[in-house]
Amino acid sequence: MRKELLSLSLTEKEFCELAGRYHFDQAGLARIRILHEAILPLLCPQACYTIKEREVFCAVTLGEGIDRMQESCSLADELLDVYILDCIGASLLEKAYEQLHIRLFEETGLYLQYFAFPGSELPMTKMQEILQNLTGQLEKLPISCNPACMLTPKKSVVFMAELGEKRQDHGICFCCAMCSRSTCKNRRLPETENKA
Repeated sequence: MRKELLSLSLTEKEFCELAGRYHFDQAGLARIRILHEAILPLLCPQACYTIKEREVFCAVTLGEGIDRMQESCSLADELLDVYILDCIGASLLEKAYEQLHIRLFEETGLYLQYFAFPGSELPMTKMQEILQNLTGQLEKLPISCNPACMLTPKKSVVFMAELGEKRQDHGICFCCAMCSRSTCKNRRLPETENKA
């Protein structure tokens, strides 16, 4: 298993995209910027992966810092901040997938062809199998899974992927391009469709 520390933050363009995607007004956009700056020093983003022939078992996490901040906001009844942190976390996870894709290409010369997530493209029971394929001892991972298939830290994902020679040029965000849920209300469209 390989562990990679990731360097994640959102750009000004990504702030605006996030605000549009989740329907925030200018005040919401300002709050997104503030919470983003507050959460960055608390993050510990990591990717773990194991390559078996052309199949990759992956786990990505932002670490426990965002969970703790959301819990503090929840206890203070700052529910909008909890939601904004959730949106920021989702956007940062997308960037983590993209960084992992780049690292896998640098290592193998192959491209990710698709993602398969437990609970979406795979049955939930595959979650433990993916974690076991990452390492025989789950305690070595920065992510754990309880018997109900809940991951800790919360802003974590596990998935399987396939590697191939052909670069997938989808023209939309990497995560949306790999997702089979084409009717998702949060799906990002290619630039040409956004302008139509």
